[in-house]
Amino acid sequence: MMVFWLGLLGTPGLAIAESIPVCLANGRPLPVNNAQVLLWKKTTANQFLGRGHVTGLVTGVFRDRTSHDHFEIQIGRNAGEVLEVIYNEKFGAMPSPRRGDQVEACGDYITSNRATPRYPKSPSGGVIHWVHVNPSGRGHDSGYVSINGTLYGMDTTRAKDVEFVGSELDFIFNAYREFDAYAETESLALDAVSE
Repeated sequence: MMVFWLGLLGTPGLAIAESIPVCLANGRPLPVNNAQVLLWKKTTANQFLGRGHVTGLVTGVFRDRTSHDHFEIQIGRNAGEVLEVIYNEKFGAMPSPRRGDQVEACGDYITSNRATPRYPKSPSGGVIHWVHVNPSGRGHDSGYVSINGTLYGMDTTRAKDVEFVGSELDFIFNAYREFDAYAETESLALDAVSE
């Protein structure tokens, strides 16, 4: 297991110096499944939900409009084989990703290829979110995001006010509703990303 060190271990809002955790799906290890996520993105109905563990390079960053960071990663070889990563800043500050950064994300995948009455479509056609620890430890596997080997999403000091509701799916849609708050149109353009 690889370990990444930061001199500021334990400082709230900063990345945590620890090994990259095992990505879990229903309590079982989930290997990287880029191909499965791409298949879901191409073949499943809008709002399909599955567990994703993806790796890729940052291709762009969406404008910041909520307490979530939104950025796009290339998870396949072909154009359009991209996925939007949504990171909740309540689980620790994260530097703005830059084009070419290496990302590993473990979380919930949702096909988002068209708007619904409650949610806009993702500019990438699919999202992965819940890429952070589950502070309650109940009802939902934790996720994480790693950028260039630095782990994010493990800080629970600001996450105490995260609303947990009856079902896992309700929680996911509540978090996705925050995504809706920043969407002005159905197709958002990527902001320029510094090289």
